[in-house]
Amino acid sequence: MVSEFREWLGHHPILVALMFLVYSYGALMSYMTPKIVPNSFLAALEGSHTQIMLAVTAMTYLGITAFYLIYKGRKYYGDRGLEENVPLIWGFSSLAYMVTYIGIILKASNVIAMNTELFFFFRSFMILWAAGIAYGLITLRTSRESLRKYITLAITGLSLTWFAWGLFSIGSIKYTMYGFTSFFWVPLTFAFGYFFWTYSGGTGHSGMKWISAGMVYMGSTYLFWAPTHQNFLYEVAFFQYNIAASIILLGMTKLPWKEMSDVERPLDLIFEEDREN
Repeated sequence: MVSEFREWLGHHPILVALMFLVYSYGALMSYMTPKIVPNSFLAALEGSHTQIMLAVTAMTYLGITAFYLIYKGRKYYGDRGLEENVPLIWGFSSLAYMVTYIGIILKASNVIAMNTELFFFFRSFMILWAAGIAYGLITLRTSRESLRKYITLAITGLSLTWFAWGLFSIGSIKYTMYGFTSFFWVPLTFAFGYFFWTYSGGTGHSGMKWISAGMVYMGSTYLFWAPTHQNFLYEVAFFQYNIAASIILLGMTKLPWKEMSDVERPLDLIFEEDREN
């Protein structure tokens, strides 16, 4: 029996190594955690653990989306420059967005006190995500480099200007986020949803419809966030946001990236047919 068990283990070295690492980690944490994690820190987490888990979930969806898109970009768009590699741009944009949730986790864990400077830093990465999504959408539609640059710079510049004015001149995080949500973020996500839906009509790709639904859903969660962020309903809005992020991820996985990469401007064909009709 022992020899048979050893032989079986010899055929599964990866499983053996994995189990060894897991049990070693468990033993180390069981011994070290009481010594290195003070009770005051654990007590501070009791009122914010839900927010931390929601932020970790959001980061997980964004991370999976990012690495999936980066993989597709390198696989099917590797012969193009970065400015033409839509999945790679969207992938790096999703990675950037993750930084915003790192800030939420650090604040909820009482690791940092979220002052206006840190708030500006962490929230600026969600602006980069929006700019990246816009850049990719325009790249799919047109080869006009000036249009891509102007719109992307406008989104980035106006949003950062609003944050700088609200945080450093007015000095109110709440006022800044209310204005950003109402005048920038929600209109942008709704516009993204509209264009993804419009583009799906000519291609027949269901992935764009899923992304469209996810974008509109995401914008709606921020509308719900504005009046509820000071009570438990904030967590409900956060949970709905994560559902929206999962829908966007689903849509990205359903896009035929190989087929789209075979055409320099896949959406040009759609609009040319529309003009002819």
